[in-house]
Amino acid sequence: NSTLNWTSGGGFPSSYDLYFGTSSNPSFVQNMNETTFAPTLAPNTTYYWKVVPRNAFGEATGNQVWSFSTPSATQIAEGFESTTFPPAGWANPGTWSRSTTTPIFHGSATAYKYGSSSTAYLLSLPMLTINSGDYLRFASRASTLTGTLDIVYSEDRSSWTLLQTITHGVASAWQSNAVDLSSIAGNYYLGIRTGLQSASFYIDNVFGPEITPLVPGAPTLSAPADLAVNNSEYATFTWNAPSTGGVPTGYNIYLDTVDGRTQFATNVTSPYVLDTALAYNTTYYWTVEAYNAAGTGEPAPVRSFTTRQDPTIYVSSESPWVEDFGTVSGDWPVANWSQMSGLYPNPTGTSTQWFRDEWLNGATGNNAAKINIYGTSRNGWLVTPPIAIPATGYELKFDLGLTDYASTNAIEFPDGQLDDKFIVLIADNPMMTGATPLRTWDNDASAFVYNEIPNTGTTVILD
Repeated sequence: NSTLNWTSGGGFPSSYDLYFGTSSNPSFVQNMNETTFAPTLAPNTTYYWKVVPRNAFGEATGNQVWSFSTPSATQIAEGFESTTFPPAGWANPGTWSRSTTTPIFHGSATAYKYGSSSTAYLLSLPMLTINSGDYLRFASRASTLTGTLDIVYSEDRSSWTLLQTITHGVASAWQSNAVDLSSIAGNYYLGIRTGLQSASFYIDNVFGPEITPLVPGAPTLSAPADLAVNNSEYATFTWNAPSTGGVPTGYNIYLDTVDGRTQFATNVTSPYVLDTALAYNTTYYWTVEAYNAAGTGEPAPVRSFTTRQDPTIYVSSESPWVEDFGTVSGDWPVANWSQMSGLYPNPTGTSTQWFRDEWLNGATGNNAAKINIYGTSRNGWLVTPPIAIPATGYELKFDLGLTDYASTNAIEFPDGQLDDKFIVLIADNPMMTGATPLRTWDNDASAFVYNEIPNTGTTVILD
């Protein structure tokens, strides 16, 4: 959706009559004091609007009717607002990037590239169905008066032909461009390419013809790496959109232990994270195919990976489990342990805020898993491997120490800071989904607040 904006035009108006609709003689909508209006818009529609200022002496005359058109669902219309870059169906051999810093033309992002006097950098649109009378419209900005952009076209995204060069009459200022495509009616890839100048180039609000309804090409698989070993049983699959063919609207993933021909999930996006564990020490084969309204493309070449050995810790009265976090730097991270960020109860992703260091910052010859807490972003989950816990007669013991980072003095949770916590939890999955707290240390009615932990630490027993 777009927002209509206007200024008073002088004469001290007290209000405005807004006319808006799909007729060239738009209907009255409302009288209002504001100078903005956000209508609800439909795709592939032309709208007309005008604003009539008024005050106690009457209404203004000579008010012009303006119009604008919304793109269809399949028309090229890109503002680079999605964090995925390049957008689906685009190709980026020139290593352009998405920028969210000033200057911004519209919304919160633009496409950006710093040019070179020796290399031209290309950003390619999807294949478009171009008819006589079609235009490519976009906003651009160059940091120098000499900065130019070439509009090029290609049938195969390999060999490019120059159509028009865009110049910039003012340095470091946005300008609107309209490139007539009538001379190349047909199905082509269009490209926006930097000229041979050392300058900053920005583009935004790219509008053009309909995207050609092609079956997508094959995606490019990225993770797990082919022939990867010791892979997590909760595998994360990632891939890149096809560089040829139509724009995908979804993907199917295939996964099995034979040849990668068994469909595992449909209508997925990258990254795709398993929420059910695969078997340990097993080789899996996988691939991904893209589809859209025109059909389903060819799958990517099949890859394989092997999951890790069973990391489960099996304990008994004869073989209790002990982890003292090693004695040298190579002992960290501990095998099969993992870390996550995020405040309880919502872990949000991987983190490396825990580390191995000397116990309570002292040269004691002992080592511990440690995390330094300062500021609001310091948090972390340290997760053990799976443990086969016997039904009765076992407990978790560990030493807990809290110290001032700059000294060996013991500290306490500051009074009134209820978000300061140390929690021991249990869950049946490594992402700690639905974890149950076993014991909490905090200032929120906990029975286990330690206001004076000696700088030698204390032993905690969880029955």
